Amino acid sequence: MFQKIALFLLTIVSIDGNSQESIFNIELSCPLTIDSNFVNENYNGIIDDGLQFRFIELNTIYLGGLLHTRHLKNSKSDRIQALDVNLFIIQPRNFTELNLPSLPKFYSSLGVGNSVFVFNPFNNQPS
Repeated sequence: MFQKIALFLLTIVSIDGNSQESIFNIELSCPLTIDSNFVNENYNGIIDDGLQFRFIELNTIYLGGLLHTRHLKNSKSDRIQALDVNLFIIQPRNFTELNLPSLPKFYSSLGVGNSVFVFNPFNNQPS
């Protein structure tokens, strides 16, 4: 229970670096897996990072791209399996962001993208 609370607090406290008039946004955080699926039941989060780039500005609308990656790990000590497994989730997306002058701190966005799961098993036993 303590581990879940600590992971939740780490998820809330993430590093988000951007400036007021910047076209780049860099994010670094600790991923927290939730829901009833094979990722949540078998993997623990290590790192989550993202790079966002706004490349077109049309009055109050920004168009851009986003690349998000997550690194999760499944240890053989957690499950009955012969190998440790690293999971890398790569999520490229295109997005549209609405920037209203009347609400300067409110940014609504809509994104469309894809997710690629890369499983990397490795044997961590000495030869």
